[in-house]
Amino acid sequence: MLGSCGAGDMQFKDGGQRSGAGVREEKIKVATIEEVPAGGRKLIEVNGLEIALFNLDGRYYAMNNVCPHRQGPLIRGKIDQGGVCCPMHGWRFELETGECRMHPHAKAKVYPVRLEKNSLFVDLGVVGEGVNHGEI
Repeated sequence: MLGSCGAGDMQFKDGGQRSGAGVREEKIKVATIEEVPAGGRKLIEVNGLEIALFNLDGRYYAMNNVCPHRQGPLIRGKIDQGGVCCPMHGWRFELETGECRMHPHAKAKVYPVRLEKNSLFVDLGVVGEGVNHGEI
């Protein structure tokens, strides 16, 4: 459940789930934990959307692979202290929130990652900061 209002998850005829105040969940299995070891990364494509999946010290993060500055591939960026630097121009984005402290107007989209048994799921229905990241 994403919200804490007590509304619970509801199943709808279109197959989606909505939690709390009508947030649609689109949970998709993207990998197993063996495919993204500690310090690892994996590029996944879902419905034409490229998502960079990172494992930083047992916490999983999912971010739109396209840098909002010049569309560089974030999956190829250097990871340091909870962020990833775009390989094209060095803009650094927080893995947790997608924020770029150098340029606050630029923000990479981040998605919640859930760990269920040994599988990693990304929720494309939720975009934002402070998302729940799967942990080992």
